[in-house]
Amino acid sequence: MNKTLLFEQMITMRRFPADAPKILELIKKDRLSRAVKAKQLRNFLLPVTVAFVGGAIGETVTGFTPPVGYELLVVGVTTNAGRSSVVIRPNVTAQADWSETPVLSQAIAGFPNFSGSLTNIGFQDVQDLPVPFVLGANEQLAVDFVSRTAAAAASQTIVFHCLQVLAETDVHSQFQPAEQVLMEREVKEHAIPRNVYLRMDIAANVGRTRITDVPLLVLGATMNYVDDTTSTVKLNSSNDNYSFSEGQVPAWAMAGQITNRITTFLHFQRPHYLPRGSRLRGDFANANALSMFFKCQTL
Repeated sequence: MNKTLLFEQMITMRRFPADAPKILELIKKDRLSRAVKAKQLRNFLLPVTVAFVGGAIGETVTGFTPPVGYELLVVGVTTNAGRSSVVIRPNVTAQADWSETPVLSQAIAGFPNFSGSLTNIGFQDVQDLPVPFVLGANEQLAVDFVSRTAAAAASQTIVFHCLQVLAETDVHSQFQPAEQVLMEREVKEHAIPRNVYLRMDIAANVGRTRITDVPLLVLGATMNYVDDTTSTVKLNSSNDNYSFSEGQVPAWAMAGQITNRITTFLHFQRPHYLPRGSRLRGDFANANALSMFFKCQTL
């Protein structure tokens, strides 16, 4: 729900108690609608990673997103390629070239300021696209990375933030009757949503949150990896084993950084619906003894 609208409705209920039942009913319908939309549109990440080998200015290396067997809506981009220029282009029919010549990566994608040492860089972790577009099943995006300095980092990555649009036409049928009852009870018993934080401690490169006792909308994530950008993760939810990516993706593309970030939490493009009795699981690399935290709200 729009936060300003919710605030205005709460004020109205205090000033005009007679209208409170009608307003509460509108809030209830809106909150349940958010859960339906979260079930219909799921977050998905597409990474591209290349390595420069020559260390020469102007060296160009091309990488491709992995092919995925279903359509995705591409809505935003983030990168760690601070010393590169890029050209992004489809290798099939997604859309026309984004640029004919290399442009700075920060012009195309958000750039997290991992160490806090780069001035005037890192104003946003993810840069939303002005016009989202559909990437067809098994279509790929090609990214040309062009080195701007001889000291360009060996590994450069761009991650596309996407939404998977599920095929079901009647999204209400995705909820079992018992789940509908639990959702409506949660909304009825609590006039406004409540804040909930889930913690995922990582050991042996595996992390799990606690099992939820109420339905939740997971809004975003943060992690205490400081300036270590080598951690990768594949996140999925236990209720339907939905994965946020085909394989592992950089943790910085999914989670904000507790220090040195413009915003502590990196918010997902859409809230992720987590039913009661389920949990999130992360399969990591290079992340032992770290923790990931999820910002959530009740329905």
